[in-house]
Amino acid sequence: MKDLRKLMKLALLLAVSFSISNTSTAQCTTWKDLEAGSVEKETAESNYQIYKDHLKEKNYEASMIAWEKLMEVAPAADGKRISPFWDGIKLLKEANKTETDEAKKAANNARIVALHKQCIECLETKKVIIKSAKTDEALKAKIADQKARQAEDMYKTVKSPAADVYAVAKEAVEMGGKDITYKALHPYAASAVTLFQANTIPAEEARQVHDLLNEIADDNTIKQEELAEQYKTEEKAKKEKRARQVSKLYTKYKIRMNKEFKKVESEIFDCEYFKSIYMSDYEEGKDDVTIVKTVYSRLKKRKCTDEDPFIMELKEKYKVLAAAANADAQDSFNKNNPAFVAKQRYDAGDYTIAIEKWEEAIAAEADPNKQATYLFRIASTQGRKLKQYAKARATARKAAKTRPNWGRPFMLIGDLYASSARRCGDDWNQRLAILAAIEKYSYAKSIDPDVAEEAGKRIGKYNQSRPEKADGFSRGISEGASASVGCWIGETVKVRFK
Repeated sequence: MKDLRKLMKLALLLAVSFSISNTSTAQCTTWKDLEAGSVEKETAESNYQIYKDHLKEKNYEASMIAWEKLMEVAPAADGKRISPFWDGIKLLKEANKTETDEAKKAANNARIVALHKQCIECLETKKVIIKSAKTDEALKAKIADQKARQAEDMYKTVKSPAADVYAVAKEAVEMGGKDITYKALHPYAASAVTLFQANTIPAEEARQVHDLLNEIADDNTIKQEELAEQYKTEEKAKKEKRARQVSKLYTKYKIRMNKEFKKVESEIFDCEYFKSIYMSDYEEGKDDVTIVKTVYSRLKKRKCTDEDPFIMELKEKYKVLAAAANADAQDSFNKNNPAFVAKQRYDAGDYTIAIEKWEEAIAAEADPNKQATYLFRIASTQGRKLKQYAKARATARKAAKTRPNWGRPFMLIGDLYASSARRCGDDWNQRLAILAAIEKYSYAKSIDPDVAEEAGKRIGKYNQSRPEKADGFSRGISEGASASVGCWIGETVKVRFK
């Protein structure tokens, strides 16, 4: 009984193969090739419309009947479209969803692959000429796209041997180049990994596939986002939406393909490859003992030896950080001190949190001098790091008020005036801003001997940037007259020429 079933399945597969073979003799016949006025021609045109109408209504069985009749005499329809091939593939996939006979499923899958090949042949021989592929370059891109679709169906639907999928996907990428559709990425990656695991292709070839596909995915993601921005500017909403969708699809398929490569990454990649991956983690968290330890452990598991310079650096870094962590653990006061935390956050570049912590330290501190110090640090951060000049000046004045006769806050205000002078309009107004800075340095020098030397150097540095006497006279302004400084400074200064 089992032998009989095998024979029946074999007979069915042979019948399908014969049917496909017969179809291939007229792979790209159009109804335009048929005799004018013949029943075959009229029937082909009619069956095309019938199967399309049924397909639109999702009446797949009725659509399949009409589609089969079309394919018997005019598979290329009017020679201006490849939809009969694509629609046939869709119908066969739908049929397999409910098909229980494995032999019939196999036959349908074989025909899916055959339809892809038939479509490609009709494009290559130019028996079918579609609007989007009238130039040789566009036709080549379209054929590459079709090969990518074939590779995807062979991988996902038909479950073809990895070598067959690999060959088709490789052809698609070589033909399509960097602009190949995202559909080629996953089947190419998956088949490459399978072939490597079977010792069919070497590690070097698998790495080359990995690098090429990642480059394609990254380039096209950026390209589509740039197109989306262009379409947005041109108010082409539909095109913008499509470009963003395609960008996301390249990203999605990149994730899928790299999951495949992850299965063999320790076999096909060397220490240098993994260093390139984890180096960014280290650079971002080189002062974090946990991150340093994690990066070290991962690289040791991936062929990196103790003689590697980076591994040696990690080991030394870990020793230093571990010692520091232990010392910090013993000093709970320092850990909970908001001023200490503020310094940490400042060093990490998290300036907003640093300011918040210094404000907490001020609230908890009774010593006015320490309060003034924290206020000055806030002012310096606001001005030098966050460029919040007006806020920085207000905070600096508050620090000066908290600690009388302290010149450092006025030095800071002078620095902010000088550093932002170029933003204060024309040359005349820029030089007035310098005068404002010099006045702050002079005042700091007059009240605080500790900053007198530094203030003097600043004044000497900026003296040559005072206004020119000729510029003042042209404006009717003489030495010692008052003038208003513009921009954010908004102060009145006494004019002092070079």
